[in-house]
Amino acid sequence: MCLTVAVNKTVTTAAEASENVLHVACMFGLGVDEHREEVIVPETSIPIPAGQVVYITGASGSGKSTILRLVKERLSADKSVHLIDFDDMNCVDDATESDASIVDGFGEAPLRDVLRWLSIAGLNDAFVMLRKPRELSDGQRYRLKLAKAIGEAESLNAETDEIKQVVVLADEFGATLDRVTAKVIGKNIQRWVKGSLNGMGLRSEDEEKVGVTLVVATTHDDLMEALEPGVLVEKGLGGEIGVFMRENKCERAGE
Repeated sequence: MCLTVAVNKTVTTAAEASENVLHVACMFGLGVDEHREEVIVPETSIPIPAGQVVYITGASGSGKSTILRLVKERLSADKSVHLIDFDDMNCVDDATESDASIVDGFGEAPLRDVLRWLSIAGLNDAFVMLRKPRELSDGQRYRLKLAKAIGEAESLNAETDEIKQVVVLADEFGATLDRVTAKVIGKNIQRWVKGSLNGMGLRSEDEEKVGVTLVVATTHDDLMEALEPGVLVEKGLGGEIGVFMRENKCERAGE
């Protein structure tokens, strides 16, 4: 199963004529009453293939997070997709679990699945598994959120007869991890995403395989080898944007 979403964003800028604004405008020969249209993201089609990683990269301030938000907005309206936003994942489900060990923070999920999810996220140390979320470092909490996202993704289609493509969104993927750890976990995640096509054992009504798509945004290009993205989106500081695919098997959404 493969979707394609169309994204674009243009803003109109105008500055209020304060004293400081007037001084700056005079320094650079600008008119304060001018309204300018600035293209943040030109109209672009981004494939969202199941069982693949979509890698959005570029310099800080280039608009990577904006592209990720636009992808989220477009897919939120698609009833065949279930979105998991990594930024919305909590290490603790509610106040009653604040003193529970992290292995008890996955609801009614079987322990064997919990251990596998934690292992994929790099939390397979026995002493760490028995800690409480508040006792974890920032990097370990990040990995716990990752394990919870994996668990939610695997549990979704198992709990309902309605089969959906699962899309996990992760802004600044691996930013809080040291680069070696980020690469190791990135490789684990890549294997999990690719294996979701077979591991879930699900097919849509048109008999296409249904799996997980991971969409990441990051300034780091050192994770590309580990994540092996099927789709690479490169955003320049201007309006430039490039989309590259390993295989061109996607169709436009809705076609």
